[in-house]
Amino acid sequence: MSVGLQLQNPEHKMPLGDFIQMLKREHHLALRESSSRKRKREIDWNAGGLFLEDANNREIRDVVNFKNFKAHECHILKLHDGNVSERVITFENMWDLTPVTDLLRELPQEYTSETALADLIDNSLQAVWANDRRHKKLISVDVADNVISIFDTGPGMDGSDENSIVKWGKMGASLHRSFKDQAIGGTPPYLTPFFGMFGYGGPIASMQLGRHALISSKTKDSRKVYTLHLDREALLSRSNSDSNWKTAGGMRDPLEEEMIRTPHGSFTKVEIYKPKSKLDMDQLRCKLKDIYFPYIQCDEESKAGKIWKTVTPVNFEVNGVDLAEIAGGEIATTNLHSSNGPDFVLQLHFFCKKNSMSQSPAVKEISTSSDPLSYFIYVDSKTDIKANARLKCVYFPVVKGKENIERILESLESEGCSTSEKFETYSRVSIRRLGRLLPDARWALLPFMEFKQKKGDRAHLLKRCCLRVKCFIETDAGFNPTPSKNDLAHHGPFTTALRNFGNQPLENENDIKIQISRDGKHLNLAQLKREYENWILQMHERYDDEADCGEDQPVVVVSPINKKALHMSSEVARVHKSLKRKGIAWKRGQKIKLLKGACAGVHKNNVYATIEYFLLEGLEGDSGGQAQMFCRPLSNPDAKGCILSISDGDTSLDVGGSLPVPVSVIDTGMCVAVGSTEWDNQLEKQRQKSPSTIDLLDAEQCQELDINGALPVDAQAGKDPPEAIVAIVRPASYDSSCISKTLDQKHIAKTNLQMSMKVKYSSDAEGLQRVHDISVSVAPKSLKGFQGLYIFPLKSKYPDLFQNAGIYTFSFHLDESDCKAIEKKVLIKEARKVEYKQIHSTFPKEKVSRPQDSSDSPNLQDESNGKSVEKKVLIKEARKVEHKQIQSTSSKENVLGSQYSSHPPKVEKLQVLTKRAKVEYNESQVPLSPGKVLPLQDSSSLQKGGNLLVSEMQVPKVEYEELSPFPLLLQDPSSLEQVENLQKKENDIKRIGLHIGDLEKQLVELNENKEILELEIAHLQACYQLSSSDYSSKKEELRNHIERMSHTAASTVSTLSRVPLQGPDNDFMGGMIGLVALLGRVRNFKLSRILSEYLGEDQMLAVVCKSFTAACALEKYHRSGEVDSRHALYAEAAKLERSIDSRFLVICLEDLRPYTGDFDGTDPQRKLFLPDPVLPSGDTPSGFLGYAVNLVDLDDEHLHTVTTEGHNLRQTLFYSLFGELHVYRTRKQMFNARACIKQAAVSLDGGILKQTGMVSLGYGYLSFYT
Repeated sequence: MSVGLQLQNPEHKMPLGDFIQMLKREHHLALRESSSRKRKREIDWNAGGLFLEDANNREIRDVVNFKNFKAHECHILKLHDGNVSERVITFENMWDLTPVTDLLRELPQEYTSETALADLIDNSLQAVWANDRRHKKLISVDVADNVISIFDTGPGMDGSDENSIVKWGKMGASLHRSFKDQAIGGTPPYLTPFFGMFGYGGPIASMQLGRHALISSKTKDSRKVYTLHLDREALLSRSNSDSNWKTAGGMRDPLEEEMIRTPHGSFTKVEIYKPKSKLDMDQLRCKLKDIYFPYIQCDEESKAGKIWKTVTPVNFEVNGVDLAEIAGGEIATTNLHSSNGPDFVLQLHFFCKKNSMSQSPAVKEISTSSDPLSYFIYVDSKTDIKANARLKCVYFPVVKGKENIERILESLESEGCSTSEKFETYSRVSIRRLGRLLPDARWALLPFMEFKQKKGDRAHLLKRCCLRVKCFIETDAGFNPTPSKNDLAHHGPFTTALRNFGNQPLENENDIKIQISRDGKHLNLAQLKREYENWILQMHERYDDEADCGEDQPVVVVSPINKKALHMSSEVARVHKSLKRKGIAWKRGQKIKLLKGACAGVHKNNVYATIEYFLLEGLEGDSGGQAQMFCRPLSNPDAKGCILSISDGDTSLDVGGSLPVPVSVIDTGMCVAVGSTEWDNQLEKQRQKSPSTIDLLDAEQCQELDINGALPVDAQAGKDPPEAIVAIVRPASYDSSCISKTLDQKHIAKTNLQMSMKVKYSSDAEGLQRVHDISVSVAPKSLKGFQGLYIFPLKSKYPDLFQNAGIYTFSFHLDESDCKAIEKKVLIKEARKVEYKQIHSTFPKEKVSRPQDSSDSPNLQDESNGKSVEKKVLIKEARKVEHKQIQSTSSKENVLGSQYSSHPPKVEKLQVLTKRAKVEYNESQVPLSPGKVLPLQDSSSLQKGGNLLVSEMQVPKVEYEELSPFPLLLQDPSSLEQVENLQKKENDIKRIGLHIGDLEKQLVELNENKEILELEIAHLQACYQLSSSDYSSKKEELRNHIERMSHTAASTVSTLSRVPLQGPDNDFMGGMIGLVALLGRVRNFKLSRILSEYLGEDQMLAVVCKSFTAACALEKYHRSGEVDSRHALYAEAAKLERSIDSRFLVICLEDLRPYTGDFDGTDPQRKLFLPDPVLPSGDTPSGFLGYAVNLVDLDDEHLHTVTTEGHNLRQTLFYSLFGELHVYRTRKQMFNARACIKQAAVSLDGGILKQTGMVSLGYGYLSFYT
């Protein structure tokens, strides 16, 4: 047997004996009132082993501690008297099934006075619908200051069992519950008002409206009117005391007024006294007409199937005014502004085979009743579950440049029925169930009505026009509503399928099939989308008038060749310089700002621009044309704007670099006028970012890009050109005096312009100049994370570029820009090589020698008659000059500044090797000083055997290396070849020796770096070991703190995560990852504090699950929809002597949108590659410490925790929580960086900048990270 015991404000502790005595008294009283006198056995109250046991099998002996029990809740305890021979598992009177009227205190917020009144009218509508066709169907609502009356001419109630008035006042006793199946199917709009099993019922609804209620009802056959009295205070006071409800009632004669209103003699009247709120009469009429519109006036097709007529199924009156005669209400206003064209109508048939909707084969569905209890409807398992819906899409065109939906909102506002919605947020879907409007079912566009994935001009038009469509959905009883009947049941399978209609079925929709038909023809999803798209375009062409005319005289453009660029679909358009929208004039030359997302081409940032022209399709008065506004972005010069030209009577409009923008962006508020101050600021920002100069990267900077680049200053002929030349464009904010040697993106302008490179070659030979045909243009590229790089390949395309000596001029120019061009010159010198040639003549071979004397004027003489001394001469760095063929002649010819004698020499060929010749002597050297001039014999004729005498020789001021041991003129060609090979070998040996020396130096440097790195690694390992142990202790401390919060889900999750659970009841733990606060750590206490405060306790203690399925497994529900605390996480909490008393946040990783960018590949934590923020000046803000998502280290245990798509916790969880949250050292630095903060920012000294324009002041304390 069970006994109830209530204690009012007891002490914290009570001796068990005192508690047993109180229990004993209540037990004796319960025995007297019990209907069952038989007992299995008596309780031994005198036994010494009496003790209590709670639901968690915890024994209570000696003292009852009430701190362990939550107040205002029912707690079950079992009494043991020590007799263990038999265990009792069944207790008499354990559950009280009397409905609890505390529901009156706990009705949901959406259950307003209007909702309660509609609940009562639903009962009346259901009643009158059962009338015979001959009988009047009337529902009359009268509202006064002290009473609200609802009168209907339905069949009425009396005192009989089948029609008892008691059922009206008893929750869960709806007379129409069994009729629900009859309301499935039929013909739209499904006017079968069998919705009595939903809602909160008559008693709750009437008590929500007032304090007292009187229900009077009479059937056609009865002579008396039966009455039922309800009192709110009496119900509430008896809800926890009496097991039965009894209320006053009576019988009376019908009033004359009542009989006049119901000629057939039956009615029901509900009168509610002392209303809690005053109802506005005009708004009430409009709302009731919206809710019951098809029952008030409905279009009906005649039997011939051709003519439609309007009928009034039920007469609705409010204070004597027939609702069919009023013009107000959203539905009537909406119908007034719709187009006259055909609607797009679909018929959907939903069905689910057999047991797909329920785990039990006998259960067809679960629905919430009119009382707090839940009801199962049992059907045959072979029956399919069905539902039907009709979707009617209506087009609301733009007329004279104004959206009709805006006109609807303005009309509603003037009628006092305004909503908070605007054109952009206006509900594009409304739903009726069995003809009754569900007021809160104001959905956005269904998936098949959107065109998010489409691209191109046609897609832009469709995206704009689809916002002019509203879908009116009518469903039958196969769809279930919420308890308040304000919306469809959110988690109903058919509701989910309807919301997702147009997309691929979700996982929980796989068992639901949808049959689509239009005009009797079955469609698949692809056909449906194609027909809907064609319908929208058809309605646009017929009815849209986006701009009737401009404010000035237009210029007409006919059949332009650039129709695609102008976004024209017709052959004729008008060009205006001024246009008025909503009473505001917009003119050519006006400065505007297009907000992010306004239209195509304005996706990432706001765009500042200048209005140039307005283009209106068609002639004045034509419909269906588009209206475009061409705007020149601030970044484009005037020359790149629109050009309107007239030539030979033909008008053309060249778009240039202007941006086509639909005029509708003005109406949506996405286009705003800009003042001069803001415009000037943007001009300055644009100037700072605009291309200023061109610069070439040096060899070190090219090395950062893994390119062997950079132009040399000079080089030897035959040298290979560099692999590539890398050019960049510097912004105007660039300061060359402060630049570092390494690359920095903020000093590289990002542009989409092409750059041209030209190479010009010039040579001094014979005064001629040759221009090489090298000209190339490249687009900017990205490499190694740097953008805006212009890479010109040289070696692969022009390997022989530097073969000839001369000057090569490289010029670089940025196309279509005022950016200053640059030139770089490269000097290519003669090749370093030695060439030997013999001079052939008819003269005898003579040796060149110097007389052995001390004369200061040494002569070159002919030593043919005397003893000659051979001199060894080496000419280095030779340069080959043009060959001259010298013939025997008596005339004088100028050869290299000397003169021939009168004796004509017979020279067959002469080749002279010159250029900084070095004359070296290996013996009999003459002491010379640098720059000294040596006089020689001067003669105009050949003397002493025809030797050529030179007048003087200039001694160069150069110090040369030791004389070469090799002779200049060798008669044997093979010996000359050996000399050349020997010289090459010596050069190779020197080069290899130098290379070995460089490598040895590098090896020494690397060994030194190695020692430094080993010391740093040892230091870091020591720090890491220290921080790891410190983190472990901090984490344990934090875990203990969370577990002491015994009434939270986080406490239970933290405790359960210590020991793996097993068994089928704990499967929900498999998909759970842990708590946010325990998945990451930071190295700074101040950072821990501010990040915790930024997220808040709800998010810090959020439970992280892998999937939505895993999240749903944390809870199970009663049939009524309430949480069942006997299962899942709640059951585990009870086992741990804890409870979960409040909501808690669950994060599903699979449903989060992950970060998809690059990573820092060198970091095991896989930090996200996010570029540092940049101020308008191009600098990184001072005090910026990094992004919060990268400052949190993942717990070692979860470094490799990933989703099924391979995304880790940083990509999903922490990127979702923090996004691109900046962290700064101080508030001042954070505030100074506002210009580059896109999302939010925090500072270590407690500053929080939530978003632009919102700053969190004061201070707080919340620290979860360790």
